[in-house]
Amino acid sequence: MLICGLITGAAQAAERITGNEIIAQIIAQAKEQGQDVIPRLAGHKLFYPCKTKLSIAPKFEDWQTINVSCAQPYKWAIAVRADVMMPIIEPQKAKSKTPINEVARPQHSYVVYSAPLKRGTVIEAKDLTVQTGFSPKVYGGYRQVADVIGRRLTKSVSAGVPSLARHLEINYAILKDAIIDVTLTRSGIEIIGKAVALSDGQIGEVITVANLETGVKLKALIKNSSEGKIISKQLH
Repeated sequence: MLICGLITGAAQAAERITGNEIIAQIIAQAKEQGQDVIPRLAGHKLFYPCKTKLSIAPKFEDWQTINVSCAQPYKWAIAVRADVMMPIIEPQKAKSKTPINEVARPQHSYVVYSAPLKRGTVIEAKDLTVQTGFSPKVYGGYRQVADVIGRRLTKSVSAGVPSLARHLEINYAILKDAIIDVTLTRSGIEIIGKAVALSDGQIGEVITVANLETGVKLKALIKNSSEGKIISKQLH
């Protein structure tokens, strides 16, 4: 019996788990969950045998205390303290400053002259193009070709220069001596006639017109490029 007991005790001692084995399993389990730990456990120490896989989990969320347990051949559990290694965060390198002349700036598109033009030229579509790449805004510049076509230049211009308001004559809706329709409303009745413009005028401007048949001068409010509304009586 003594010999049998000694053999059994020797077998159990041989099956016991060492501290180094538990340490290795804790480190592996923690690493799988993204943690680096150093268990505070003596490697030479012997623990109870275990015929199943050790159950290893943090007691709390920070892995500073770790529960280690086994279910076979009999239940046992220990708590192991550990040092949690914080990941090394490399200092961010200072971002190199971008030279001022390389800073991205918003790009704008403007109408430019596609050829040199002389003063007095009435601009046509072939004289214009839209160009992109202007970093600063061009004050007085046009973005639509339609705003420039038909306008007369007040000065000579070079090719590639943005078209500016100061280059162009005022865009009158009605020019002097143009024949326009005029309307006069009296007691709810609208009378329509013809008149000649005695001056240039823009939409919304009041100009003097002369009745085409009688020559009577009247004041008319310009409604569009071909029509005006009489707003005053005969002028003397």
